[in-house]
Amino acid sequence: MCVYTFNQTQGRGQIGRFWYSGREKNISLSYLIHFMDIPVSRHFYLNMAICLSLRDFISKLVADHEVKAKWPNDIYINNKKLAGLLIQNQLRNKSIVNSIIGIGLNVNEDTIPESLPHATSLYLQSGTEYNLISVIQDLSAFFPKRVQYYLSDYSALEANYIQALWGLNEEHSFKDLQNVCFKGFIRGVNTEGKLIVESLYGIRSYNNHEIELVLE
Repeated sequence: MCVYTFNQTQGRGQIGRFWYSGREKNISLSYLIHFMDIPVSRHFYLNMAICLSLRDFISKLVADHEVKAKWPNDIYINNKKLAGLLIQNQLRNKSIVNSIIGIGLNVNEDTIPESLPHATSLYLQSGTEYNLISVIQDLSAFFPKRVQYYLSDYSALEANYIQALWGLNEEHSFKDLQNVCFKGFIRGVNTEGKLIVESLYGIRSYNNHEIELVLE
């Protein structure tokens, strides 16, 4: 099942953040996808499969641009945020039986608010204006099958995700729960979905709420 709108007034991002989307410019949609009982212990593999599938679709639209999966749930193109994901799983016993996958994709946005200096759109990157209905139809034909494809091989999925990870082995600025700022290198993501960062404090793994990437 897919539900979509071109005018989302109360968009929600990760950890309660607001997701901006200009009227009739972009795509906000949610998929309800059923799975064959994915173990809860493998929840981040589902996250990886979803991120990579959206990244693959966008790469087909703009083949001459670098598209990356930014931990934990964003898609970046040329070092700018193009899309975001919000994933809510329904559990039964110790398994994920279905997921609601919310996707915000900046498509024809031609003016980005000054408060969002690191955001962009397909139009701003490619100079092409897209038919929103056609993009949704193409995404719906591609996305669920691609997710299932990635989930068929966990080892290959993990390797593909690390290869597509934005900022891998690059130095970035971070802020922790105590508002301490530090620099470190992104070294990957572990199977629990924690970001692995190497800094003067050593090599540590962080949950999404434990660390904030400070974009400069």
